[in-house]
Amino acid sequence: MLFSDSCKKITIANNRDLDEIKNFLQKFTFRDNDKKSVHECYCFYVFLIVTLKIKTITFPIVILKDESPDFRLCGKDEKPYLGLEHTTATLEKYKMDEAELDKCSEDSLMELPYYQPDNTPPRKSCIAIKKNNEKLTHPGLGDGEIEKQQAEIILDSIKKKTCLLNKDHYAKYESNELIIEDDTPTSIFGRIHKAITILKTDKQILFSKFRLNYDKIHIYSEYELFYDVFGETIRVDVSKSQLTK
Repeated sequence: MLFSDSCKKITIANNRDLDEIKNFLQKFTFRDNDKKSVHECYCFYVFLIVTLKIKTITFPIVILKDESPDFRLCGKDEKPYLGLEHTTATLEKYKMDEAELDKCSEDSLMELPYYQPDNTPPRKSCIAIKKNNEKLTHPGLGDGEIEKQQAEIILDSIKKKTCLLNKDHYAKYESNELIIEDDTPTSIFGRIHKAITILKTDKQILFSKFRLNYDKIHIYSEYELFYDVFGETIRVDVSKSQLTK
């Protein structure tokens, strides 16, 4: 199984092996109770498909599942040349209330503007969750606020993982990379490209704070992978219909 906790090593020798992964992902659907490792592996395989497509890596590839970083890419000699760490950009209270929403009737909804990185989220879930056509209470977000908040949450996740990269126990390789799974409250609005523009303006400030920085940072958001967001920024559609193309 691609997402099994016991699966610590996979060899991708050719396109036939890669097609098996693509076919698996096409049939795969996330569940509410999926483990963190499932999200890590899904994002990794999306990353793998894209990097092979744009030819930044080549066959054969030996993949080692580990910690710090989560994945290590090797050649046939099994010496790692690329380390990939995974993280999720989100807000804890948003995820807690999202779980509460699943218990409510189908006509219930969450007022997403309540979940912002620069304020205190609603103490009680019932403040943001509206049931049975209950009146909305948040005044909403102003122009540009959606992508600004999305960028702030993603930036915070980058800072936390860059702190990890600078720890002695974190294994460093020729290329050390980070993939961010965008689970921000406003990701559904499709403003990630604008959020990335904001992130790029903070690049020098962010990178100057640490002794070591990731060589490349990627963002997976709403079935798109933004490869190397602080560099060339290649935007790739990784929806199920596009995986085999």
